[in-house]
Amino acid sequence: MGGFPELVLRNSSVIRFRPGPWNGIRFSGTHELKPNKFFTVSVVINEKEVYDTYVLHDSLVLLRMVLTHDGLWERQTWTDGTQSWLVFVTVQMDPCDSYAQCCSYRSCNATDLKCGCLKGFVPKSQNVRDTDNRSHGCVRITLLKCKSDRFLKYSNVKLPNSRQSWFNYSMNLDECKNLCARNCFCTAYSNLDIRNGGSGCMLWFVDLIDIQQFSANGQDLYVRLAASELDHGRKFHVESNVTGQSSKPVTMTQDAPRGGVKVDLGEFRRADHLRPQRLRDERSSPVTSGIQAIGLKALLGC
Repeated sequence: MGGFPELVLRNSSVIRFRPGPWNGIRFSGTHELKPNKFFTVSVVINEKEVYDTYVLHDSLVLLRMVLTHDGLWERQTWTDGTQSWLVFVTVQMDPCDSYAQCCSYRSCNATDLKCGCLKGFVPKSQNVRDTDNRSHGCVRITLLKCKSDRFLKYSNVKLPNSRQSWFNYSMNLDECKNLCARNCFCTAYSNLDIRNGGSGCMLWFVDLIDIQQFSANGQDLYVRLAASELDHGRKFHVESNVTGQSSKPVTMTQDAPRGGVKVDLGEFRRADHLRPQRLRDERSSPVTSGIQAIGLKALLGC
């Protein structure tokens, strides 16, 4: 198993949508999914199998999931009054749900539908009026220094694509942070399970893609930055909305099941010539050199 398993919706080979990794309560990108009277969702991930289940609370309620001809993932319930299926919820709520809408190191704000570079990053392209947002992406203002780097916490977000991540259910958040800090290629970390105060560890070693910012019911993500970016107290701005129209900069503020599954990074194909140009510190890190750091950047053109 390479990376944390995720559901994806494809059109042929092109990814159109992913709900995000399962966090014990919901998929991290489905902030609208809450405990309800209709059904309970659960996900099983172990060394032998990966699957999810929907258990109906009322046997008299008929519920189904449908993929429409235009690619929308709907949950529908049967209504006797109209003798028809009624859409209970559409999983893709807005344009921000389109996969990698804002490209790398950029988040899509689900409130105003605007893309913005993460703190410590600037747009690759200064032509913010370009309608092809996928071609932008963001790059670091200051290169990482490895041992002196720090982490910035983003709250209520959809976690980045995790299919090339490393994960462990038994670690706590402090252990996760220390493991990421000791490896110079680690770009971010997060808890796996948000129940009971949080547990488990997920590490990213590639560019962070397909992040969303929610007003509530998201997850905490800790992104690696050069220490000087935090010391300077820089502000980051929103430079375009998801339709490619320019917008005025706005100030954003950010707050400075256990056991069993472990994926060895040695399972990743070696791609030394594709690695980021950062200092490598193998002696202090248990992570091996088999990381494929290319991610999905080449496929997306980000």
